[in-house]
Amino acid sequence: MAVVLPPFVTWLDHALTDLLGPPPPTTVYAIPVLIAGVFGGFRPALIATVWSLALGAWFLMEPHGSLLANSHDATRLGLTGIVCLLIAALSGWLHRERYRVLDALSEAEEANRAKEQFFAMLSHEVRTPLNPALLEVSALLQRVGLPLDVRSALDTVQRCLQTEGLFFDDLLELNRAAHGKLSLELERLLI
Repeated sequence: MAVVLPPFVTWLDHALTDLLGPPPPTTVYAIPVLIAGVFGGFRPALIATVWSLALGAWFLMEPHGSLLANSHDATRLGLTGIVCLLIAALSGWLHRERYRVLDALSEAEEANRAKEQFFAMLSHEVRTPLNPALLEVSALLQRVGLPLDVRSALDTVQRCLQTEGLFFDDLLELNRAAHGKLSLELERLLI
């Protein structure tokens, strides 16, 4: 019993064959699998594999209109199915890796925001109290008649506070440089 194809399918099959020649089966089946895999992952690619192989067997292989193919076409269909499954697995892996990279990028941006908040807090909570302490030590050093050991201790405290202030200034400057907010001051230099 011969299977009669609808006239449109027969016309489309002849038109495409006349225009493009017989299509290479891997290309015909693999394109929807690749598209489904890239945009949806493994499961959609697997579904696209099954559908493209079934539709390909139905429309492109003899006898038309049957999912049963001769042995040569069945071998070709089987090899094409393996290629499509490999494409589905690879595209599913790429899909997962893309989301893994996006998650890592999101975590890195979150860590960067936390670092910026830390530096802002550091500037306010630590750097700000240094100025009054430096002023107070400078005022104490201006007093006349301080014992030598007290003056020496105050000099040490002043140097430590100045060094700590420079350290925090350097940290804040590094943070500004990392964000492209570095400001440069031009000065003349005598050589």
